Amino acid sequence: MSEETSDAQTTPESGAVVESAAAQEAPVPEEPAAAYDFATIQGFLGGVGQRMGMTELHERIERLSAEAGEREQRRDAADQAMRGFFVQELEKLRSAIQVELRIRAVHQVLRDILPVLNDLDEEVKALGGAAGASDEEVLRPLQNTRRRIYAALRKFGLEQLPVVEKETDFDPELHECVGTTASGEGAGEIPAGRIVAVKRNGYFFRGDLFQTPLVIIKGEE
Repeated sequence: MSEETSDAQTTPESGAVVESAAAQEAPVPEEPAAAYDFATIQGFLGGVGQRMGMTELHERIERLSAEAGEREQRRDAADQAMRGFFVQELEKLRSAIQVELRIRAVHQVLRDILPVLNDLDEEVKALGGAAGASDEEVLRPLQNTRRRIYAALRKFGLEQLPVVEKETDFDPELHECVGTTASGEGAGEIPAGRIVAVKRNGYFFRGDLFQTPLVIIKGEE
């Protein structure tokens, strides 16, 4: 009975042997090999160098590097040129918008002031036909006011369309006929189609006809 019991017992030495054997039987995981280690790259370059020659290899590397640098420079130059082009175009657009806004503002000013100038012209013409001294005293301030207003508008680009009564021929592209006459002071001495009187002055703005003059022309007799 005591012998069976002693056979079943395990000594510390026997347990260590079992553990050692189990450790030997367990597979050790292998480390993954590097895809490209230094030795592989060096061998590859060495093989290329042997086939091409080291001098030729260096020259090719330098040539490829130089070509890459030139491509980079061309790309940078193209980018700078494109940015410069867009900056210039945006500046032109900004300037054009500012000019257009100024022109529109001036147009509005002219539309508001020209009727006043037209009224002054009518008053000056009406008083100019009078011979009284009191009318002359009123006429001179009106003429001065009219002259100052027109001088101010000229700074914005307004120019009066030159029309000389009994000397300027009627032009439908520039004048608007509001009446004809075959008589009147000196009318019989001028040919048909010539402007006899100006009812409203015309004006150019920046080279374009802004206000059409209203005229009376000599008709056929």
